[in-house]
Amino acid sequence: MKKKILFYSVARSDYDRYLPLLNEFQLSQTINFGIAINSVHLNSKFGKTYKFIDRKFKIFKPKYTLNRFNDKKDIIRNFSENLIFLNKVLEEYKPNLLIVLGDRFEMLCGPLCAIQNNIPIIHFYGGSETKGSIDDYIRASITKMSDFHFVVNKNYKKKIYKMGEKRDKIKITGLIGFEKFIKKNVISRNTLVKKFKLTPGEFILLSFHPETKTNIKLNFQLKILENIIKHFDYKFIITYPNADDGNEKIIKFYDILDKKYSKLTVIKNCGQNLFINLIKYSKFMIGNSSAGIVEASFFKRYSINIGSRQSGKVIPKNVISVDWNENKILSSIKFAIKNEKKISKKKLISPYREMISAKEVVKFIVNTNWSNIKK
Repeated sequence: MKKKILFYSVARSDYDRYLPLLNEFQLSQTINFGIAINSVHLNSKFGKTYKFIDRKFKIFKPKYTLNRFNDKKDIIRNFSENLIFLNKVLEEYKPNLLIVLGDRFEMLCGPLCAIQNNIPIIHFYGGSETKGSIDDYIRASITKMSDFHFVVNKNYKKKIYKMGEKRDKIKITGLIGFEKFIKKNVISRNTLVKKFKLTPGEFILLSFHPETKTNIKLNFQLKILENIIKHFDYKFIITYPNADDGNEKIIKFYDILDKKYSKLTVIKNCGQNLFINLIKYSKFMIGNSSAGIVEASFFKRYSINIGSRQSGKVIPKNVISVDWNENKILSSIKFAIKNEKKISKKKLISPYREMISAKEVVKFIVNTNWSNIKK
């Protein structure tokens, strides 16, 4: 009988990072797998992203929709529904292994249900820090419940080891499949100009999420962002925030800006392909998204990281970190503009580069007896 693996996906961001593994598992003769989807995937405000999941994969989707992510009450209510749904999937599908990724609040549902059903857990991309976000608590909780860990670099392996996990249960992979994805999914300069009305190198990519662990008021942060937009003549491409508490206020703010300034384009559901190409062709990236630290590190252009949300992560050499101080942010932007040619000539190696291929990771998972891996 074939082994069964269940992936748990709560947003397009984790699905995109699973994809190299999913495609590789599809080739396996000894594994059946499915994807349980929930949370942001079901929300119309964020584009009902479950529609973008490849239909060749077996998908477990709840019948309900989650259309409210406005505040803490909504998030807690959604979490409880996620728990009930996922536990039912585990009871009926009976996987030999659960795979989870990252540190979204809803991702915690996976390990909570799996430990109740005595199912081994693999966690991808733990060990990092985000001191300006509650994600730290979630990530650490998932780490302590998981039986094996795939991490992106040695710093994160060391962090997990210090948390009490065994060295032989932690494997460094880097960001699996990302460099291959970049090479395969190139949008041409002509397409960028014709389809998206963008001139390469003449727009700024802004990606900003709520800081869920800070004393700085969101209104203050949004005012600074508007002042930055007003200050420069460049076009701004703005992506939607994640579903954390405060997202509703940010989205309403973007709606107002969109009507106020013709140089703005707000994208509700960007998707990995377009987003990566926007980083590639932008003048620089700015905001507080992890993409400005991780994905942006593969391109020879600056990324300006504002605030404490990503504090604790391994910071690449192309990232300029700055506090929520308008003058300091403006100075950082001017520096990035002035020195863009210099950085384009530098030899930059991403600390998140792939160390082990998707094929090797899948081979390891397939050949491991997970029934004996429990702590």
